[in-house]
Amino acid sequence: MSTTVSSTTTNPYAVGYSSNDLAGTDTTSSKYSSTSGTSKSGSSSSSSSYSQSLVSQMSGIDVNSMVNESMASDVIKLNSLLAKQQQSQWMQDRYRSIITNLQSFSSKYFDILSSDYVLSPNSFSVNAATSSNTNALSVSSLNTAKTGNYTVTSATLATVASIGSSALKNTNGKTASASDAISTMGVKDGTISFSINGKAMSYDLKSSSSIGSVMQDLTSLTGLNFNYSELTGKFSISTQSTGKDQNVNIQNVSDGADFFSSFGITTSSGTVATANTARIDGSGVIKSTAAAASDKISDTSLKLTNGDILSFQVDGVTKTYTVDTSKSVTTLMSDLTSLTGDTFSYNASTGNITAKAATGKSVNISYSDGSSAQAFFNDAFGMTAGTTNIKSADGSTSVTGSSIVENPTKDSVASASTAISATNLGLINGSTLTFDFNGKSLSYTVDTSKSIGSLMSDLSSLTGSLFSYDASTGKISALETGSTAMSISYADGSEAQSFFNNAFGLAAGTTSVSQTSSGTSTGTAGTDGTFKIMEPGDTEATEITNSSNKFTIDGVAYNFTSNIADGSPVTINVNQDVSSVVDKIQSFVNAYNNLIDGIQSVTNEKKDYSYSPLTSSQESQMTDSQITAWNQKAQQGLLANDSELTGMLSAMRTAFYTPVNGNGLTMASVGLSTSDDPTQGGKLTLDVKKLTTALQNNPQQVVSLFTQTSSSYPSYTGVLGLDTTTDSQAVSKAMTQRNSEEGIFQRLSDIEQKYAGTYVDKNGNQGLLLTKAGMPNTLSETKNTLYNELKNEAQAVTDFKTKMTNDAKMYNTKFSTLQSILSQLSSQQSYLSSMLSSSSS
Repeated sequence: MSTTVSSTTTNPYAVGYSSNDLAGTDTTSSKYSSTSGTSKSGSSSSSSSYSQSLVSQMSGIDVNSMVNESMASDVIKLNSLLAKQQQSQWMQDRYRSIITNLQSFSSKYFDILSSDYVLSPNSFSVNAATSSNTNALSVSSLNTAKTGNYTVTSATLATVASIGSSALKNTNGKTASASDAISTMGVKDGTISFSINGKAMSYDLKSSSSIGSVMQDLTSLTGLNFNYSELTGKFSISTQSTGKDQNVNIQNVSDGADFFSSFGITTSSGTVATANTARIDGSGVIKSTAAAASDKISDTSLKLTNGDILSFQVDGVTKTYTVDTSKSVTTLMSDLTSLTGDTFSYNASTGNITAKAATGKSVNISYSDGSSAQAFFNDAFGMTAGTTNIKSADGSTSVTGSSIVENPTKDSVASASTAISATNLGLINGSTLTFDFNGKSLSYTVDTSKSIGSLMSDLSSLTGSLFSYDASTGKISALETGSTAMSISYADGSEAQSFFNNAFGLAAGTTSVSQTSSGTSTGTAGTDGTFKIMEPGDTEATEITNSSNKFTIDGVAYNFTSNIADGSPVTINVNQDVSSVVDKIQSFVNAYNNLIDGIQSVTNEKKDYSYSPLTSSQESQMTDSQITAWNQKAQQGLLANDSELTGMLSAMRTAFYTPVNGNGLTMASVGLSTSDDPTQGGKLTLDVKKLTTALQNNPQQVVSLFTQTSSSYPSYTGVLGLDTTTDSQAVSKAMTQRNSEEGIFQRLSDIEQKYAGTYVDKNGNQGLLLTKAGMPNTLSETKNTLYNELKNEAQAVTDFKTKMTNDAKMYNTKFSTLQSILSQLSSQQSYLSSMLSSSSS
């Protein structure tokens, strides 16, 4: 059965009308409303002449009425400005209603923490798995799992590494409570410092703190589990992960609070460990020789003299530059970029300068032999003596100098990200280190563009031991667990000798370094778990070894919580149940239809021009319900055929119809289509029977049609952050590629982020609708187009109100003056009439 779905009578994604009433609450225009004049004063004697009667009548004019009548055009203009402001406010509010709906839809279906999350294949498992013993084993299944019965014949859990004490008593001879002050165990105020996996850390312990809070603090600090049991009175330190490679290994312990000894743990040579360990701690400090980008030119090795003038040619055009050594290296790069048209940049990690020409061009800088420019450019780019030209190779647009810009006065410890070339390690690019490690011959080819951190990682992989670099001290260490000693040897005069002696701070001529075990064996190392599993169709169980008790194999996710003994097997049944997946897709389609219905209702509204924003005078003649109904009619059509909204709706429809790369299914093949009813505006219909059949026959492919992620560009925000320096279309091209590889739901998530996403891209912009209308209490509230329009419109209203005040004063002055003059004229006429009347008699 095919249905066009709308899950509720009232659409939860309906776009609300704004209750904002700017125009109706502005009473300025009502101050100038015309009213009938009061009775006029003055004589109406039949014996007076016509002119005398007119003057007498005009001397009693109503100034207020005359002013209000003269202000009529201003009132019309003000109401027009208020109406424009009101419409902008209504538009912003309606946009915001749509943004809220989009974000609500996204939170429900595209937020990984939501129970309705739809972007993962795991959200649509057509298989249901049950365990016969949930106390020992809980299970779930993916769409790749075979249906049928599985059997776990036995299981021995993987364990953590742990070191612990015997039962402890407090100073009162009793087993302490976790809420007791740690001082009751003999611990005093002091600092505990140590290193774990080469990382130094410390903890300031207060003896008044509770035992429980100290355990929590140390657990958070170290990544190990510090635990005290009120039941047994025992203290333990354990790893958070299980497996045979796990060991508690705390080095360089300095216990100023007597913590370890008070809790029954003995250190050996400053070490607390569950296995024998050998460690070499270097005393040499690895320093960075590269200048910082902010360093002054005068503090670097650049051969520049203050006030000197560099004269050189760029593509045959002469350029000159006056040196100011108080400027920074960054400013120098900027100056050269502006002067030459090439882009000059400085990498503070490597100390190298790069010149890059525009796409399709080459770097071509020339200078005279013996000139200041020659001294600078040859030094900066590592050119040989006598060179008079820097030019990029054919097909290249840039030149990166081999010379390192140093700060000879700087004595800074290198960071883990510092390039090898910018340190005092003494390594030569391309050279080979040959050495024996614990009796095994090894070799390593040096790449000085790599960071110190990468070098440590390479040496760890090569030797099987842990090489680490502590950026806080600038020292290198090597750690070997499960060993009684560690030894590194190399030939005298070799590259390896130069490196290891520099790295570990050894005396000149040294050809080996070794250290015996400094660990103790007072605890137990972690162990791997062993599990025997028989899958459907098998006749005997297969034993697997795993470092974790929680793993997925052949589509079944196992979570073991206790051992399973031989003779007490646990059975697992995996069967197909597509109804929950159908229900979830049906629910999504319902919500999607409601969402686009809400948006389409706005874009399809017709504007009724007989309804415009009400003035305060008009509202004074209406009831509240009449005002609300009128304002809703006045808002209709404000977003009709809006380009942003219609573009978004078009993109949503396209998301369903565009094929998903590598999938082969279409929306029609899984029972989805658009309604034939034109009044439905392209809403989806779902054929439940067809979807059910597709899921039963090919669940993986159906789920992939909706949830597949892009292999080329797995992150939407990552695409927005792509460099567009050399290709202005890089983001657009990547989005097109990402879209073609994505499933339907993934595409819809991208569309929501494009229009209502809160992620701030490298240009400082958010989703298109947020850029248009913003949202309250967010970054976009004052950074949007309509905010600026409303701000300008509000200022226009304010300015015009000032004009109206001035106009009213002007009219009032003129009519008051006229009234006074006419009054005087009336008096004079009466006097003359009286005199003439007396003389005639």
